[in-house]
Amino acid sequence: MCKVLDPEKYDFDKFLECFTEADADMHTVPGGQNSDWHSYNPTSYVAFRDYKNHKGRTIWLWEQITARYGSNI
Repeated sequence: MCKVLDPEKYDFDKFLECFTEADADMHTVPGGQNSDWHSYNPTSYVAFRDYKNHKGRTIWLWEQITARYGSNI
């Protein structure tokens, strides 16, 4: 995901409207957090911890989500 989440690009708002009665599950991270099928990792290699960019993108995304929706969590 590119760092383009300015206010007019929040399609995520529309996505979340589908989850008024259920939880949205962000179930995987860039590079995969494990090699199991449920993390959508097509390889057996877990790259999340090996690349600073993977960790940085995940942290950035959660900072954006918390800044926008933190009062609703």
